[in-house]
Amino acid sequence: MAKRLRSRLSQKTKASVKVRTSIKIVVGLASFAVVIAAGWLVYLNFGPQQSGKSNEIKYLSDYAWRRELTINPEFIKEPKGLFQFPVFVELQDVDFKTTKNGGKIMHPKAWDVCVTQSDGLTKIPIQIDYFDANEGKVGVWLLIDSLYPTKPKNFFVYYSKPDIRTNPFIYAWPKEYGLVSHFQTDAHSKSRISSKAQQSGGRFEMGKLGNALSINSGSNGDKVQFELNNDFILQQDFTVQLWFQTEKKGIDQTLVSNFENQSGIELKINNYNKLDWKIGLTSGNVVSKLNSKSGEEIEIGRWYHTALVFEASSKKITLFVDGLIEFQTILKEMPAIQTKGITVGNSDAQANASFVGKIDELQIVAKALSNMSVSSLFTNQVNAQLFSRLGKAEELNLSAEVRAANKQVMYKQAVSDSAQWSREQKGDEVFAKSNETLKPISSSAQIMQEKLKNMQRVAKENTK
Repeated sequence: MAKRLRSRLSQKTKASVKVRTSIKIVVGLASFAVVIAAGWLVYLNFGPQQSGKSNEIKYLSDYAWRRELTINPEFIKEPKGLFQFPVFVELQDVDFKTTKNGGKIMHPKAWDVCVTQSDGLTKIPIQIDYFDANEGKVGVWLLIDSLYPTKPKNFFVYYSKPDIRTNPFIYAWPKEYGLVSHFQTDAHSKSRISSKAQQSGGRFEMGKLGNALSINSGSNGDKVQFELNNDFILQQDFTVQLWFQTEKKGIDQTLVSNFENQSGIELKINNYNKLDWKIGLTSGNVVSKLNSKSGEEIEIGRWYHTALVFEASSKKITLFVDGLIEFQTILKEMPAIQTKGITVGNSDAQANASFVGKIDELQIVAKALSNMSVSSLFTNQVNAQLFSRLGKAEELNLSAEVRAANKQVMYKQAVSDSAQWSREQKGDEVFAKSNETLKPISSSAQIMQEKLKNMQRVAKENTK
């Protein structure tokens, strides 16, 4: 009996030991798994970061929004590609309205827009040509390091930044571009070497890209004169290019000229309604297009792109119309030196040769642009919307400081617009009282209220 009892107790003890041992093994394995998992999470979050990892910051941290921009380079006509090439892009979306119009642009001139390479961090030189705050439309020039006709190129457009106080743009023009004028609200050159303009008459109206210089030299003597700061030397390579639209036929009309005393150049529409040019040579002779009746007839009301290109090494001069060669010849001698600035829309050397119409996007380049470059520039600008595509809006993870700054800016704009709305409403009431037949314009108040609602919506998005 005692032996049986001892045997049973012994079996029970062994079973208990086995159970306890199994529990210890399971607990040990579970603890080990937890340690491994915790260690892996720590490594992922705090371990060494390598380029290309998903946890690496890939965006500019002081902008609220960005979109991917894809350039479709089908307009590039050079099979070997073009380098340091200015490309025009038109961005249009409700996001590109100003905040008071229901968009996300905070600066009235869209200075809070920037563009980076595909890495999301490296900014590229840009220049805004025009900005329509109501329509959400931004025309912008990008200086692109390389473009090949078969390889789309991706960028990022950043926008919505509250602390922009000065123009941040780097001029989007290679160093050879001595003069670039968009004729938006003034005629001054917007190239790397800014050149002041003296404007006599003329006004700024809707043009080929944004606004253009509208002149009626026939009656008012309208013209614009540019100093060239030694960037335009006739005995070296040069290109003069612009867009124009005429309102007259059957008369000589000067587009650009610095011709005087048998030296200089002049580009014009002749009385046969054909593009023509002349250039003074070192001998004192003047050479021009051999047959003034040849070439495409210029029609009233249509936009044309023209370029006059001189290659000093071969003394070859080429006239382009809409990206195609219209005339080409080899000069027998070099052009004479002429240091006078460029006059747009009028000629000091010929009476009754004033332009009537619009001129846009004047560029003077100290370089002989290739045939393919001129053709590519024309194709890009003639229909820029075809060659770019915007991706979806991406809200960025802003720091608390930037969010607070955004909120403050939105608040100030709301207060400013509210005050403006009150002034307009009072102005309507005063005007109505002085004109008994009129009533206050209620639609003005409704419009302002809708704008305020839109602003509140955008402010809420920016301060999430």
